[in-house]
Amino acid sequence: LKHLTQMILNHLSKKKFEFPVHYSDDHQSSIVSFIHPKAAEFMNRLNDRGGQATYRHGLVRLSPGIYQTESTIYHLHDLL
Repeated sequence: LKHLTQMILNHLSKKKFEFPVHYSDDHQSSIVSFIHPKAAEFMNRLNDRGGQATYRHGLVRLSPGIYQTESTIYHLHDLL
Protein backbone atom coordinates (compact mmCIF):
# COMPACT_ATOMS: atom_id res chain seq x y z
CA LEU A 1 0.00 0.00 0.00
CA LYS A 2 2.92 2.30 0.63
CA HIS A 3 3.77 2.29 -3.09
CA LEU A 4 0.20 3.26 -4.02
CA THR A 5 0.15 6.01 -1.42
CA GLN A 6 3.40 7.42 -2.84
CA MET A 7 1.86 7.32 -6.31
CA ILE A 8 -1.12 9.35 -5.04
CA LEU A 9 1.18 11.87 -3.36
CA ASN A 10 3.24 12.21 -6.54
CA HIS A 11 0.15 12.79 -8.70
CA LEU A 12 -1.24 15.35 -6.27
CA SER A 13 2.10 17.16 -6.05
CA LYS A 14 2.48 17.31 -9.83
CA LYS A 15 -0.99 18.84 -10.09
CA LYS A 16 -0.03 21.41 -7.40
CA PHE A 17 -2.61 20.42 -4.79
CA GLU A 18 -2.02 21.70 -1.28
CA PHE A 19 -1.52 19.43 1.72
CA PRO A 20 -2.43 20.24 5.34
CA VAL A 21 0.78 18.53 6.51
CA HIS A 22 4.18 17.73 5.05
CA TYR A 23 4.38 14.20 3.66
CA SER A 24 7.87 12.73 3.62
CA ASP A 25 9.19 10.42 0.92
CA ASP A 26 8.97 7.70 3.55
CA HIS A 27 5.33 8.37 4.53
CA GLN A 28 4.18 5.32 6.53
CA SER A 29 0.40 5.76 6.58
CA SER A 30 -1.83 4.91 3.62
CA ILE A 31 -3.96 7.99 4.37
CA VAL A 32 -3.47 11.11 2.28
CA SER A 33 -5.34 14.36 2.89
CA PHE A 34 -5.32 17.29 0.49
CA ILE A 35 -7.17 20.46 -0.43
CA HIS A 36 -9.11 20.29 -3.68
CA PRO A 37 -10.40 23.64 -5.00
CA LYS A 38 -13.50 21.93 -6.42
CA ALA A 39 -13.93 19.21 -3.83
CA ALA A 40 -17.67 18.65 -4.34
CA GLU A 41 -17.20 18.13 -8.09
CA PHE A 42 -14.24 15.82 -7.52
CA MET A 43 -16.12 13.78 -4.92
CA ASN A 44 -19.09 13.41 -7.30
CA ARG A 45 -16.87 12.28 -10.19
CA LEU A 46 -15.07 9.84 -7.91
CA ASN A 47 -18.30 8.39 -6.49
CA ASP A 48 -19.87 8.15 -9.96
CA ARG A 49 -16.97 5.94 -10.98
CA GLY A 50 -17.14 3.73 -7.91
CA GLY A 51 -14.35 5.40 -5.94
CA GLN A 52 -14.53 6.38 -2.32
CA ALA A 53 -13.01 9.15 -0.26
CA THR A 54 -14.12 11.29 2.62
CA TYR A 55 -14.45 15.05 2.74
CA ARG A 56 -14.39 16.87 6.05
CA HIS A 57 -13.15 20.16 7.36
CA GLY A 58 -12.15 21.27 3.86
CA LEU A 59 -9.95 18.22 3.19
CA VAL A 60 -10.35 15.31 0.82
CA ARG A 61 -9.04 12.13 2.45
CA LEU A 62 -7.92 9.17 0.36
CA SER A 63 -6.69 5.83 1.59
CA PRO A 64 -5.84 3.08 -0.91
CA GLY A 65 -6.72 -0.42 0.20
CA ILE A 66 -5.64 -3.90 -0.74
CA TYR A 67 -8.03 -4.01 -3.70
CA GLN A 68 -6.49 -1.00 -5.43
CA THR A 69 -3.77 -1.31 -8.06
CA GLU A 70 -1.54 1.07 -9.98
CA SER A 71 -4.29 1.18 -12.60
CA THR A 72 -6.72 2.47 -9.94
CA ILE A 73 -4.30 5.26 -9.07
CA TYR A 74 -3.94 6.25 -12.74
CA HIS A 75 -7.74 6.48 -12.99
CA LEU A 76 -7.73 8.66 -9.89
CA HIS A 77 -5.14 10.90 -11.52
CA ASP A 78 -7.48 11.43 -14.47
CA LEU A 79 -10.32 12.42 -12.12
CA LEU A 80 -8.28 15.01 -10.27
